[in-house]
Amino acid sequence: MCSNLSFRTYTWTTEFDAKARREFDKKAGDRLRGTLNQVYKMPLNKKVSFMTDTVRAEFINKRKHPDNLKRSNQARDNRLSGQTLEKFDPGHRQGSAKKKDGILPTAAEVYESTHSVCVGNEVELIGDKSQKVMGEYMEKLEEYKNKGIEINPDKVYLEVVGGQKKGKVYGLGSASQMYYKSDPTSQSTASSSTPSMISQLSSQVEELKKMAEENHNKVEESQKIAAENLKCAKEFVETHEIEKATWKKEKLAMQKTLQEMASLVKQVYRPYKPPMPAVTRSRDTTK
Repeated sequence: MCSNLSFRTYTWTTEFDAKARREFDKKAGDRLRGTLNQVYKMPLNKKVSFMTDTVRAEFINKRKHPDNLKRSNQARDNRLSGQTLEKFDPGHRQGSAKKKDGILPTAAEVYESTHSVCVGNEVELIGDKSQKVMGEYMEKLEEYKNKGIEINPDKVYLEVVGGQKKGKVYGLGSASQMYYKSDPTSQSTASSSTPSMISQLSSQVEELKKMAEENHNKVEESQKIAAENLKCAKEFVETHEIEKATWKKEKLAMQKTLQEMASLVKQVYRPYKPPMPAVTRSRDTTK
């Protein structure tokens, strides 16, 4: 039967290698970062199966090092700092953000700033969609740079998100008009803005940021409820198992007692024999 089976080898085109590697690195990096964040938040009396106590202590000390805390705080301030009429502090993927007096930040910077939240001491993009958008955006910029082509970053962002739809650009909402003309066929962008436009954009950024934080808090609350329910379920199962084991133990003890009683009864039991009637001899009166 097995001799009739044919084995085939499948592969993808070489053009897909870079994308496959990029996706793997992103997902593996996110998973590792999340795991390490959980280890950092865990109580010290709780053991970590995949990390020795020595390595764990070194890891925690490194996370608490002033240089590391400074970089984490800088990253958080770059993405989530308050906005003013004069200065806009945009998100930035590589290093410290640059303040742009009187000039709009790029569309990608606005998108990243409104789609990031604080997770412990780190600032991370929310969801796979935002990570994918920013990943493709950075790749496009690098591609144009390698080719020696100077291009407006806002045009690159528009290309990545698929252009305008009904006068709106994905991730910007009503702020789309500040960067792109209403004509979907045009990709002309605004290079500067008046203070009033900066104020309008800042308020919209704050609203989007507030919504993102509220959604993040709701997710955390749901996770807490789920964890409590799981804990109750585990306790119920453990209690049930204990009661079941106790009942089984008592049942065995009872069976043993009954067996001992039956054995004792057999030892002392004697078949009942009714008494024989007494035989009396009558006197012979003929003599």
